[in-house]
Amino acid sequence: MLSDHDKALIAASFEEIAKAPIAISLDFYHRLFARAPHLREIFPDDVEAQASKLIKLIGMAVGSVDYLDSLVIPLRQLGEMHRRLGVTGESFDLVADVLMETFSFHLEEIWCREHETAWRRLYDIMAAGMQICADFSGTGNTADV
Repeated sequence: MLSDHDKALIAASFEEIAKAPIAISLDFYHRLFARAPHLREIFPDDVEAQASKLIKLIGMAVGSVDYLDSLVIPLRQLGEMHRRLGVTGESFDLVADVLMETFSFHLEEIWCREHETAWRRLYDIMAAGMQICADFSGTGNTADV
């Protein structure tokens, strides 16, 4: 669960992200593909539309921090789409790491360990919502999150 302090840190840092959302989101994908080139094939050649979708999803989550239950259905749908694309459970951890690296780089003047902790908590909630819809473990069993 997110504390009020977490929510405040997320909101303040998202204000900074919102100043250059597409550039930050595109940098995220650049970093992701550099660390996991095999993921590149599941995205279109031009990832700008995907970058826009990512930042909208993050904005939706930030705007919903006081009622995250409202994201259950959209996150399950998104998780199912990712499962169909062949995304594995391990990819969620990688995405979290790359997202934190990207935010840290672009928000270096304000970013601290507390920001990362707050954002990871929010990411973990979202990732759990995505993974609950299907098996991301590769075992054939329903994900237990």
